[in-house]
Amino acid sequence: MKTKNLIFCRVEKMKKLACISGIIVAAFISQPVLSQDIHFSQITEAPLFLNPANTGVFEGYLRATLNYRNQWTAMVNPYKTMAACVDGVIGEKAAKKAYMGWGVGFFNDQAGVSAYSANQALLSASGIVHLDAKNKICVGIGGGYAIRSANYGALTFGNQYNGQQFDPTTPSFEVLAFNQFSYADVNAGLQWEFTKTEKAFDRDDNFDLKVGVAGFHLNQPLLKYYKYSKEKLPMRLVGEIASRIDIKGTKLTIMPSMIYMKQASFSELNLGTFVRLRFKNPTKTTGFKHEAGISLGMYIRPGDAIIPQMLIDYASFSFGFSYDYNISSFKTATRGNGGIEFSLQWHSLRDALFKRKRELGGGHGGPKATP
Repeated sequence: MKTKNLIFCRVEKMKKLACISGIIVAAFISQPVLSQDIHFSQITEAPLFLNPANTGVFEGYLRATLNYRNQWTAMVNPYKTMAACVDGVIGEKAAKKAYMGWGVGFFNDQAGVSAYSANQALLSASGIVHLDAKNKICVGIGGGYAIRSANYGALTFGNQYNGQQFDPTTPSFEVLAFNQFSYADVNAGLQWEFTKTEKAFDRDDNFDLKVGVAGFHLNQPLLKYYKYSKEKLPMRLVGEIASRIDIKGTKLTIMPSMIYMKQASFSELNLGTFVRLRFKNPTKTTGFKHEAGISLGMYIRPGDAIIPQMLIDYASFSFGFSYDYNISSFKTATRGNGGIEFSLQWHSLRDALFKRKRELGGGHGGPKATP
């Protein structure tokens, strides 16, 4: 009896592996799955992939961002997604109401047994216009080059199971005419920001509101999965509303946001908020002492996942951690496991009055800005 149970369990395990392989193959040959972009749960911590208009829009001179996501760890081969971006500003001076932002980024996603990979390098540029002391408009464009590839030789199929194990030498009779291919990609976005500041001796209190829209894959590139493929990558449309509210007289900040994305027949809503506790204030004169704080948040993608998140800010660095708990019908296969995600940002901050005067005053002999 024990031997029969052991054989039965082994067969069931092999069937599960075959089923997972079939799911991965279906992902490659079905249009809806291929047409969805893969993105991060900490999507605001990957600003250039959220909206090209985010390029160069931050409090500082230079920003570097790293993102890593490991999704569906209960499966045999988890999906891994990585991104790295650097962006900055050009020509920001008090005498000018308009200046530019620049950015460069790289994105890699690897999925499943066949190591199906999507790699993309991108460049982005933005124009930032201050309408007045409180309002500014940002327009961004981005262009990139992407490569997609896979190793179908690593896949196994149900008819290759010989009763004890998978035999890769057994013909599967599957016709998989996949080609590695590349394509150019074009993105654009628009963003409005409102900032109201109440100045104080040790630290300013801010109310920020941001509204942005963006379009990705505007050129709808052809996806050449096989020789006569006519499938195109549909445009992805993004809408974002986000705010930062410093609670006067306290060390607390509320940071709610809502992001909506639509691509072909698919749509996704991300909404939630962070509560930030400030541990210490920066020094406004020298900048030698930096602000530090911790943010705890809860986000949800309705019908898909609940996402607790944490951000830690210290000096010029910000570290983020989040975990997706799957609540969709797919949770049976994933056993509720979604994705573990990390982010790391570094800023060259403009956090001291003498830095602001030097930068915004226009250099040697330039007009001085009022801090």
